[in-house]
Amino acid sequence: MQVRLEQVTKTFAGSKNTQATAVKELDVTIASGKLVGLLGPSGCGKSTTLFMIAGIHDVSEGHIYFGDHDVTALPSDKRGVGIVFQNYALYPHLTVWDNIAFPLLNAKEMKKRLKQRFAELSPPMANFKAYIQRLVEEAAKLVELTAYLDRKPAELSGGQQQRVAIARAIVKNPSILLLDEPLSNLDARLRVQTRDEIKRIQKQTGITTVFVTHDQDEALSICDEVIILKDGVLQQQGPPQEVYDHPANQFVAEFLGSPQINLVGGSIKANKLYLGNEEWFALPESLSDQPVNIGVRYENIRPDRENRKQAFEATVTSIARTGGTSTVQVRLADGQPMRLHRDSDDVLQEGDRVRLYARPRTVYIFNAEGEKILQC
Repeated sequence: MQVRLEQVTKTFAGSKNTQATAVKELDVTIASGKLVGLLGPSGCGKSTTLFMIAGIHDVSEGHIYFGDHDVTALPSDKRGVGIVFQNYALYPHLTVWDNIAFPLLNAKEMKKRLKQRFAELSPPMANFKAYIQRLVEEAAKLVELTAYLDRKPAELSGGQQQRVAIARAIVKNPSILLLDEPLSNLDARLRVQTRDEIKRIQKQTGITTVFVTHDQDEALSICDEVIILKDGVLQQQGPPQEVYDHPANQFVAEFLGSPQINLVGGSIKANKLYLGNEEWFALPESLSDQPVNIGVRYENIRPDRENRKQAFEATVTSIARTGGTSTVQVRLADGQPMRLHRDSDDVLQEGDRVRLYARPRTVYIFNAEGEKILQC
């Protein structure tokens, strides 16, 4: 099911008759069958957008379409969506079977649709109860919880509880699955394991899925596309690697990547890029003289072993070792800091003077305000 938001705005009433805009004039299309991440810092409008898709929040302005059907004014229970909340919202006194079956047995609109589907089964089944049993078992099998159907939530790990919540959402055979920060309550190991499970389940079911997260590693690792928001405004949408390699502006470049992209001040003079006061390299395109911000990802900076003309000087200030990798902090001649990845064959020590190199095609140039990219 394709999801389309056209000029969608959401405002909330504030104090003293003021209004706060959480989402502003959002135009996005989520292709059918894709896993798409809504990504951005806390307070950027991710969950608000998700809740408008779900029908939990009303739309202040604009329209939401599922396929060609305008669902803007449609109640949540008639939209055919499954939603998984951050806190799982499992019933502690019910078994896994009962938690998964709950929406099938307790939602009037859902039971009505199920009975219609039951009547159309071919070959027919003996009774409605057996049909429910089959749906629950299919959902449990999909999330690999068949052996746990008689257990209570307290007897499960955090990752298993999360999979119960996913099974409860997909047992309804939704057209769209909505996940609101589903991994935030898990430890690091379980987050990696569960995000892989989400990817597997989504691919197996083919359900259009919208995944809200502030963790860019999660989004980049499992999503087909990411939608990046800032202050309720769309910054960029596209495949994760494409957005990482070709950010639309400085905010996107800073938000994606770990460690964060290096950003230093520079300037363009006579179509040459200056790093601080040092001429770096000539630009392939004609750009006007102006102050700029220069972005270079840490994995693209290397010690210069070939005495390149385009190398620049720096001093090593610290080396952080994390297992088998090391991150080197350096300071440029004008005092600006940078980080780079240290290869196993780089022999660097604190205080060393080094010459560093980055291929010009890996250097991003932003205008001084960071609102647009001049070269990518």
